[in-house]
Amino acid sequence: MQRTRILAELQEKARLLTTLDAAKQLRYSRSRIRQLALAGQLRFELTKGGQFIFHEHDVHRFLEQRAEARTQSRAARLRAVRVTMLKAGIQPRQLEMFRGQAKVRCAIA
Repeated sequence: MQRTRILAELQEKARLLTTLDAAKQLRYSRSRIRQLALAGQLRFELTKGGQFIFHEHDVHRFLEQRAEARTQSRAARLRAVRVTMLKAGIQPRQLEMFRGQAKVRCAIA
């Protein structure tokens, strides 16, 4: 009982997150959070008991980096298919039809 109270107090002061808390915020599984931490992509600390503890600001920073990477990735995909779209006469607004597909295939006459 005292241990949970102490952990709760520490979490409030330093805004520390458990693996489960980080997983909920990032919408990943707990095992994926541990994988990211061990790969060096997400900063963490280990408790004496071997549990992963994450600082909230590190989790938010990772979330921002992931969002930025997704935005850049989408922009790169659009640039890659733009020439093909123009040759096929597809307007950019029609790109909505292809959302979720990796490649746009067009037959050019």
